[in-house]
Amino acid sequence: MVTSLSDKLRDAEFLRRAIHSSGRLIVAGPLNNAYEITIDGAHLFVRERVVTNSDYSQQFAAERHVRALLDETVRIPTLVQIVTDASGEERFAVFEFVVGAPPDWSDAGIIEALAGTLAAIHSIPGERLGNIKGPFSDLPVRRYLTGLLQAEASRLAADPRLSDAIALFAETQDAFDGEPIVLCHGDVHSGNFLSGVDGALWTLDWEACRYRVAAADFNQVAFRWMSPEQEKSLLNAYCDRTARDRMRFREQIRALRLLWHIRTFNFYVNVLNQETRRNEMHLAAARALLDR
Repeated sequence: MVTSLSDKLRDAEFLRRAIHSSGRLIVAGPLNNAYEITIDGAHLFVRERVVTNSDYSQQFAAERHVRALLDETVRIPTLVQIVTDASGEERFAVFEFVVGAPPDWSDAGIIEALAGTLAAIHSIPGERLGNIKGPFSDLPVRRYLTGLLQAEASRLAADPRLSDAIALFAETQDAFDGEPIVLCHGDVHSGNFLSGVDGALWTLDWEACRYRVAAADFNQVAFRWMSPEQEKSLLNAYCDRTARDRMRFREQIRALRLLWHIRTFNFYVNVLNQETRRNEMHLAAARALLDR
């Protein structure tokens, strides 16, 4: 019989019943759902794994791997328990709940804090490209990213002309030559940050963390998030902190945003079987990036 809190937090069926009966759904994501729940007085955040896919997989509860790599200036929630279901699949990750509010991105101080957080994450070097615990690739950065672009282009049955243009674009990229491999959060968007009660910026949801190139963490900044002025402030603050060449970094971001839009389109259409028209915005954004 499950009686203690620690026993309850290790029991997948108990957690399943608890979050679906008394938990508050925070977000229903394409791969994971997130809930707020109180169990025996403990205020908790629970991530429930929903979808796995070999081509678009993520590392469940990757916070367990990154905490030891990052310094204390990067605030992430404390992982309490990873819960395996009867099939042996890691199904739930239980965290201490972070009390906070969505950051005010119009606040220059918040933009500076984000730049500092990203710079701290990217200060962790990697030897090879890949997920934080593998598998890793032995390919150089340029060849690896060219391959990703070409692979996503080949899946783009909705627009063969765009597919061909992306494949050609991929072959001409040289902005990544000599680019160092670093730790990346992998899913930097507005919903993955909180301003804590003390004003500190918290970074959430590390499922997509990987060793890649720093520009990959700027894919979504301009997508339903920051204004052009806010984005410019972020890039300037980040480049000041990291001594990066702004023009070269912007060209890297352009290529990786193109990859992100097409990969996102393919995921929703080819994996989740959503209608193409629901995701036309990603194709439109890809065309705009190619036309720049």
